[in-house]
Amino acid sequence: MIEIYAHSILWSLYDKIYVKNDIILKIQYFFFIYILWYYMFIIVSISDSDKHWNTIIEEYTKRLWKSVKIENILPSKKGTIEQIIQADTNNIIAKLAKFSGYKKILLSKEGKQLTTMDLYKQYIHTDTVFIIGGPYWLDEKELEKYIDGKIAFGAITLPHGLVKVMVLEQLYRISTIEKGKKYHY
Repeated sequence: MIEIYAHSILWSLYDKIYVKNDIILKIQYFFFIYILWYYMFIIVSISDSDKHWNTIIEEYTKRLWKSVKIENILPSKKGTIEQIIQADTNNIIAKLAKFSGYKKILLSKEGKQLTTMDLYKQYIHTDTVFIIGGPYWLDEKELEKYIDGKIAFGAITLPHGLVKVMVLEQLYRISTIEKGKKYHY
């Protein structure tokens, strides 16, 4: 309720600023709105190439403007499968240290399945890191100390680039719900 009230106050301020037609005040207002209303979503992914998905990843990244950042970590390639899983897990843990204060969510087929509205309610006003593992996945037991939860897009295995696209699309969808745009029906 407080957020709705604050939002209406900000829009009434916008009307006053617009009537004044003072460009400096408009710029200050939009920076204020950006800081207050836009939260950061980070996608951390073990990925060496998104060449098959680049066009759509770029499109959603453009639509989400500065509220999303993708951080790809090159997959480990040396050693046994267990050694690769451990190395990829350690690289993810090291990357997560950059994001203290963020909610950290692992994409896992063992995670909780959420509706789009569940995602909206849980993450729209929260700085969040979404974690996508590599080809052999990650050591989820080891990661449990560093994450706040797990979500799934189903119990199936998907290409990691496609999962990245699915996360971006859902982030875009919940941002349009927040803005009242006609995208989610």
